[in-house]
Amino acid sequence: MAEISKIYQNTRVPLGGYILSNKVFPEYKIKEWYLEAFKAGDKQPGDWSGFHSPNIMVVATEASGLPEEVFESIEGLMTGNSKLVLAYNPHYTTGYAAHIVNDPKVVNHKLNCLDAPNVRAKKVLIPGQVDYEWVKDRIENWCESISAEDAKHLDYAFRFDGKWYNPNDIFLVRVMGEFPRESEDVVIPARWIDLAIERWLKMNKEDIEKGGNGYPLKLGVDVAGMGRDKSVLMPRRGNIVLNPKQYAQSDHMALAGMIKSEIEKEDKSNGQNGNDKPDMVKRATAYIDAIGEGAGVYSRCREQKLRVVAVKASEGANLKNARGKIVRTLTDDTRQFTFANMRAYLYWRIRDALDPRNEQPLALPPDDELKADLSNMRYSYRSNGAIIIEEKDEIKKRIGRSPDKGDALSMTFYPERTIPRVTAIHA
Repeated sequence: MAEISKIYQNTRVPLGGYILSNKVFPEYKIKEWYLEAFKAGDKQPGDWSGFHSPNIMVVATEASGLPEEVFESIEGLMTGNSKLVLAYNPHYTTGYAAHIVNDPKVVNHKLNCLDAPNVRAKKVLIPGQVDYEWVKDRIENWCESISAEDAKHLDYAFRFDGKWYNPNDIFLVRVMGEFPRESEDVVIPARWIDLAIERWLKMNKEDIEKGGNGYPLKLGVDVAGMGRDKSVLMPRRGNIVLNPKQYAQSDHMALAGMIKSEIEKEDKSNGQNGNDKPDMVKRATAYIDAIGEGAGVYSRCREQKLRVVAVKASEGANLKNARGKIVRTLTDDTRQFTFANMRAYLYWRIRDALDPRNEQPLALPPDDELKADLSNMRYSYRSNGAIIIEEKDEIKKRIGRSPDKGDALSMTFYPERTIPRVTAIHA
């Protein structure tokens, strides 16, 4: 590896010995004594068994991101006087690196940037080390100013320049070296979901059924198929999500009829002056997954002149006008993040809607499946910086089923401007 050779040749203090390929040997050329560096992905599980010694030391960097099978291979080497050193930022609350810290045989060392000499002195004493201005900037962006009294009841509250702060998870990981309250790759923090359910439970039935600040009903439809036995209808009105409805698998025409019934019932309730002509702006809309099984249902709803929108999760995350022309790239509420596809954008919209800092955050019904769907979504970044949600197969492995209710809710956040104001059919 070129990096090893470069580091070896450019050290301030000569390391001695000699380098051969990706190994560094001592001067005495004892074959059993050497340092070897490699990427974990370069080794197959069986390759690790080739290391034989009662005194092996394995040093793994970025350890929180290593696959479990790598650690299984490493464990096979931990015999005799062998040692394991893991260095990492604690991004995730699951996995080998997160669990091993609780092992009584493990010695843990943590580095907190708040204790760095440069930060405490407010000047650079050690060039290259984190400094005061860097930490101050992170506090302004990632921490909440709190009172001294509130600080007594918070686990990670800290004092900086005479003021008390409560850090968010990003600050915990990247500045304080602590594990996050939630894994850093979780789309929606479980605590936000719990708060949304608490808000819903505090409402009376009338608030729930007719609430949402006068917004029209949006009906997310996840159609059964591909081994699933139930279709999901997820109604949302403004910031209030109503109880989802599930229907046993039936033909597409029957499901289209159920959607028609829900929409017409809502539209009739919005009728004005005693007639059945609702305000166009307040008309109910069904958002249907139009890929695969949902295509037939969508087509039938169009034939019935219902106000429906075809949602294609795999399409680009772009805002389109009524003619289908791209207007702009979609971003999150802060306009900092872009998305690899529409699915990633829609789930992030749920996240933004659940953020407790909103004036009127989303209220969710106490549905265990919906909660599991939303709390188990993970994300990562593509090379261009766009956010992407993990594949459904990975989620199914964790929760044992498809996240149908979460998918149905996400459809209700499909970009508004793609819907024609007057025409009932969306092309």
